[in-house]
Amino acid sequence: MALIYWRKADGIKERETTEEWPFPVSIILGDPEGGNLGYLGDDSMPVAVTNVPTVAPAVRVLQAAFNAAAAGDYAAGDVMSTNVTDTFGVALPLGPVVNAAGGVAILDKVVVRCSEDSVLNRLRLHFYRENPLPGEVEMDDNIAADWAKTANGLNKYVGPIVLTAFADMGTAMAMSTTGNLREMLRTGTTPNLWFVVETLDAETNETAGMLLTFEFYFLN
Repeated sequence: MALIYWRKADGIKERETTEEWPFPVSIILGDPEGGNLGYLGDDSMPVAVTNVPTVAPAVRVLQAAFNAAAAGDYAAGDVMSTNVTDTFGVALPLGPVVNAAGGVAILDKVVVRCSEDSVLNRLRLHFYRENPLPGEVEMDDNIAADWAKTANGLNKYVGPIVLTAFADMGTAMAMSTTGNLREMLRTGTTPNLWFVVETLDAETNETAGMLLTFEFYFLN
């Protein structure tokens, strides 16, 4: 162990540290210039550590899933949804994400699993505080994204989250895990959110009807 030297009222003191006493500390009270010092001794002194950061666990874990129509190869920027027929695509509901309507949800982690193990694309999720209508937002599969066709689409829009790319996890699964998001998402007239899925990359390994499941970890 180390040999530590420190100053006390009657001179220099030395002490070898031990595992039980790694930081021998003495405290002297008083004015060094004016004398009248009070020496509190050589014994080790307890130390209290305050304001230690803690890692809060997720409070809510919510799930959503859909079978992608995957009617053909995806181009970068295409919507991924259940239906390729014009105006038949819908947003996925998610909630409740907060205790009361109008609250702000804190999303920390998203895990996505796909039943087609060969896909390697990245997803971007677009969140809405109210359920978007087909005339307001593009939600049809294999169609180029348009996240606010009208002012109503704009007013309902909360924001996007980019996820990590899928990785092949075996014969029947590709997986994407994105953590430490700390993304704040404001709700509207309900405590719920809705989201639409976009592929950021072209993908040719899609399978019609492939299942995508989402797990959302919220901190509040």
